[in-house]
Amino acid sequence: MRRAIYQGRHALGLQELFFYKVTNFVVDQMGAAYPELETHREFIEKMVKLEEERFGATMTVGLQDLHQILDK
Repeated sequence: MRRAIYQGRHALGLQELFFYKVTNFVVDQMGAAYPELETHREFIEKMVKLEEERFGATMTVGLQDLHQILDK
């Protein structure tokens, strides 16, 4: 998930949250095999969005720090 978020931001140039939107597709595709996914659809989307926000913030700060160190 984090690798996809990183690649989306840096390789594809996506700045807004995008990864959490995949959760509905995954639930739709895997819901027959795992019916609990449908039951927890909203929770899954909320948690994935929260992780994307947190990781995005951590990645932004970390990359800024890395660039500062490399510029020295």
